Amino acid sequence: MGAATRDAAAAPNRVPVPSTKQARVARITIRNLDTSLLEELAVRASCTGRTPAEEARTILRHALTRPLHDELGHRLHFMFARLGGVELELPARATPPRVPELADPPRLPEQMA
Repeated sequence: MGAATRDAAAAPNRVPVPSTKQARVARITIRNLDTSLLEELAVRASCTGRTPAEEARTILRHALTRPLHDELGHRLHFMFARLGGVELELPARATPPRVPELADPPRLPEQMA
């Protein structure tokens, strides 16, 4: 009986974790990729000194480790959150906010005469 089998028999609820030498690397196949994208990948890879496969992994890693919401507000929040945040004091209002009058629809300049 091998060591892995003996360990599994001793702890039936334990999931065996492969060692670094046994770890498998996932593969991905992307079909119907535009030739222009492949060419751009090759150009970008040569500019960075990487192989196209390394460049593709770098692009995927960068894209998938960024926050899902990438709008300006989320980016600013993320940027300042790393610095500990920012507390802003809001000035007190001197007068209450003005309520807009919505009874009359806006008029065009030619209707004002």
